[in-house]
Amino acid sequence: MPYGMDSEELKARFYLSLVPNEAHKALAEKFGTTPEKVVAFINMPHFISRQYVFGSVAEILEIEFTKMLEHNVHFRKCKRCGKYFIMKGNYDTNYCDRIAEGET
Repeated sequence: MPYGMDSEELKARFYLSLVPNEAHKALAEKFGTTPEKVVAFINMPHFISRQYVFGSVAEILEIEFTKMLEHNVHFRKCKRCGKYFIMKGNYDTNYCDRIAEGET
């Protein structure tokens, strides 16, 4: 999904048909293509992608932790099992939802 665009807006963009104007025609002539292709390229949503190259596991963990902070993901250490867990919902809890060893 393009950044900042919901599915309805994306669908509307695909079915939007614009008639090329003089600016489209001038741009098409400058780059040796057709005005219709210029209009289609302008209307086509662009996807943002990011690529990371890692040299160690520590670097992977560092970027993962940074992304969790950027997206405001809260986590805590469980008081029962001692493992870390992501806090779900808008409630404050001290325990994860894992089944303790020896229980069903």
